[in-house]
Amino acid sequence: MVRRRSIVISMLLASLATLAGCGLWSRIDDCSLRPVEVPEAMHFRPPVALAACAPQVEVLGRVYGVGVGRWLDEDALVVEEHGAITRANAPIDEPVAFALEGVDPAELLVMRGSDVDDLGPMGPWMVLWGTASEIPATACRYADPDDPQVPESCPGA
Repeated sequence: MVRRRSIVISMLLASLATLAGCGLWSRIDDCSLRPVEVPEAMHFRPPVALAACAPQVEVLGRVYGVGVGRWLDEDALVVEEHGAITRANAPIDEPVAFALEGVDPAELLVMRGSDVDDLGPMGPWMVLWGTASEIPATACRYADPDDPQVPESCPGA
């Protein structure tokens, strides 16, 4: 009986040590921005670890929140390269941020994206929220009025 208990305890301790070595304990609450150009080491991370962090990127020293851009009218976009995405707390496919013509880049930028969420494809663009808490009026001209996710702050939404 004592031998069986020590075997079980040893197995549990070995499992915990393995999980700790794979980064489980050190990464669950780590939402800090990391350099984009450095490939991440392979770590075992549960899906909860990524869901706990709001996605963020850094462009030219300013931190932006990342949001879905499915509401953008791709044909109406007039973009110009604004700067490199140098740090992020989530994987970035193309580390370049673009400014929308006529929109203050401190308030809102866009980047290319191709992820899928529970509502389907997010569209080819992701929105980078700077100082704006809602879409700036100057960006409403890029909103697709037929998209159900067009921001309420845009006229005709």
